Amino acid sequence: MRTANALLFGSLLASACSFNRPAGTPTDGGPDAPPSIDAPDARVIDAPEIDAMMIDAPEIDAPPPIDGSFCFGQDLITVCVAAAPTNTFAINQTTTLDTDNDASCTLTQTQSQGEVACVIVANTIAINAPLLARGTRPLVLIGASTISVPSVIDVSSSRMRAVPGAGGNSSVCSTPGNGGNDSSDPAGGGGGAGGSFGGKGGKGATGQDGNGGAGGTQANPTQPGVVRGGCRGGRGGNSDNAGGNGGPGGGAVYLISNGIIAVDGIINASGGGGFPGASAAGGGGGGSGGLIGFDAPTVLVGTNAVMFANGGGGGEGGGITSGQAGRDATSATTAATGGANNFNGGDGGAGSVGTRLDGNDGKTDSLGGGAGGGGAGVIRVRPPSNLGGTVSPPPS
Repeated sequence: MRTANALLFGSLLASACSFNRPAGTPTDGGPDAPPSIDAPDARVIDAPEIDAMMIDAPEIDAPPPIDGSFCFGQDLITVCVAAAPTNTFAINQTTTLDTDNDASCTLTQTQSQGEVACVIVANTIAINAPLLARGTRPLVLIGASTISVPSVIDVSSSRMRAVPGAGGNSSVCSTPGNGGNDSSDPAGGGGGAGGSFGGKGGKGATGQDGNGGAGGTQANPTQPGVVRGGCRGGRGGNSDNAGGNGGPGGGAVYLISNGIIAVDGIINASGGGGFPGASAAGGGGGGSGGLIGFDAPTVLVGTNAVMFANGGGGGEGGGITSGQAGRDATSATTAATGGANNFNGGDGGAGSVGTRLDGNDGKTDSLGGGAGGGGAGVIRVRPPSNLGGTVSPPPS
């Protein structure tokens, strides 16, 4: 331990060896250097020793270890990368992105419930032209600084497309309620239930005026625990002919930023319509809406923005001839209608819209039962905040 005496002695000794030189005087000891100056004897002044242990100082915690990764997302998914992104991801012309193609993704990440997400990571993301995302994997967009959506992100599903919107028909879904078969004479297969997600699908109708195949029972609604899409509708019951297939559930797109997300365009994650029953068979249920999610400190939604994850319409039961298909959900304010107008076939129920989160039930008739409409998907904002524009269903 060094004492105050030793410290003071060193200080005095240093001062004793110093002197002031005139300006411009050489300091190399040459012939122009002044004669040396005798310093006075250094005097030692007694002072009490100071024990360093007498001074209390707060302990300083060491900084947390740095693992060299940069992480994004604090809600349904967290994605870490080795270096901070510096690139820009921009869509400047209509683009169809296949989330099942690894080359389309910066990386893929398996989530806790088995769903694999296609993740695109950039410093800035700008959707300046329509982006149509299809495939079995949900889409996660990470813009470290900003994400802007002045155009369209479409992860919806359609009865007319073989491939669902990104992540549609999620593996996390409960098994849809299929309609019961009925091959008696006259026959009447039951309608399938609509798919359920944030809202409950409509119930399928029993065929043959309530005496045929039972209508499908819908699953209960649920909130997502991972980034995932919506659920397919139940299949219609057979008669001597095939029941209609259920419509596909809407896909999922999840936007993450450490800065600002600004939406002035359209984001659609809706479900597809159910297929009709063939003669005397039940119709297929409408698919539920999917997921639209935001995870950012600031989410700005313009007054002209439109975001919707509505359910598709249920398929009509078959009459003497095949029924009519349910409509895909293509509007934020108008429900997708169920198939109708075929003689002797039960009408399909309409899909969800707005604050009506559940799909409508199918209707019975003298032959095939109508299918239920699809329930609402989920629009999720974290931290919770109000959104402008037109939004269906309301954010949760």
